[in-house]
Amino acid sequence: MVSDRLEDQQLVGLVAGQDREAYATLVRRYGLRYRNLALGILNDVQLAEDIVQDAFLKLWTSSQTFNPDKASFTTWFHRLIVNRCIDEKRRKKPAELPDEYDLSDFRPGASEQLEKEQQLAAVMNMVGRLKPRQALAIILFHFDGLSMKDAATVMDTNPKAFESLLMRSREALKAKLQIDAGQTTGNQR
Repeated sequence: MVSDRLEDQQLVGLVAGQDREAYATLVRRYGLRYRNLALGILNDVQLAEDIVQDAFLKLWTSSQTFNPDKASFTTWFHRLIVNRCIDEKRRKKPAELPDEYDLSDFRPGASEQLEKEQQLAAVMNMVGRLKPRQALAIILFHFDGLSMKDAATVMDTNPKAFESLLMRSREALKAKLQIDAGQTTGNQR
């Protein structure tokens, strides 16, 4: 192996001419040294190996950027590794997940939500079959969440009259739901 006896700057010159043997010599000569340097900076074996691999790839593709008049190969490559490590440390890392991240979610699932929506649709269908004022009283108070006083104002009546209307509306709705439940049960026999 002739390339083992060559100086670093001679090898880099050969690498610029796409000499694979010269490139392999530099990798053998310095790979472990620069991996350890990157590992010391990053404290991550895989990341250190990736950084060194990228740096050697840059050597292969951009060896003409090495100027032996400015620095030795080892100084130039050392700076390349250090800069890549610094860049990696500056990168924003994803935030760590909190300890309770994997706790169970007690919110209703899709099937429970669908069931609730179907029940609400059935109740609304029954409310729609009530007399218009009774339906409006239930919607204002139970679904829109208005107070007795506010619902009475919307319906242009006094709170006592609204309370009485709401009570009759609930009884009518309850009767319709019982009739509907009885018919559903009768249909399943």
